[in-house]
Amino acid sequence: MGNDNGYVYDNNDTLIGGSGNDLLIAGPGSDVLDGGTGDDVLIGDVVDNFYDIPVDTLTGGAGRDQFILGGEYGNLYYSSDPVLQSNKEYAIITDFSRSQDVIQLPKSYSNYGEPLGIPVKYILGSSPIGLPQGTAIYIDQDTDVLIAIIQGVSGLSLDESYFRFV
Repeated sequence: MGNDNGYVYDNNDTLIGGSGNDLLIAGPGSDVLDGGTGDDVLIGDVVDNFYDIPVDTLTGGAGRDQFILGGEYGNLYYSSDPVLQSNKEYAIITDFSRSQDVIQLPKSYSNYGEPLGIPVKYILGSSPIGLPQGTAIYIDQDTDVLIAIIQGVSGLSLDESYFRFV
């Protein structure tokens, strides 16, 4: 692929963008998205499936990449169902560059059946024991909810421009 759009349709798939500016979208299951060279947009699990507990691996490759972990509609790796709020559904970002890349997170979310607008507070910390090493992004609540693990980078700040809140 190159300058193309790709969507993963089945469970546990790999999608490689190659050279060019690609749009890669994860579907149900634990998917691997690799943008290759170019300014790519990688969108995490967009399918809200009650039984699907994805761990998506997102690699932007060379270029200015955007890792979309949510939008105005809410987080892609968060369930308002307390049973599903755990460290089981998250993204792994393998090659984040604070000088080139952006991670997008929503400012608010909604519980099922309620209007959008519940503010989200995020915190950064270490990844949980037993999971891949890296800087973890959590939703800060009574029991913190893991959203993503950013590998190979430390000293990140939610106040910097490499985090975009929409």
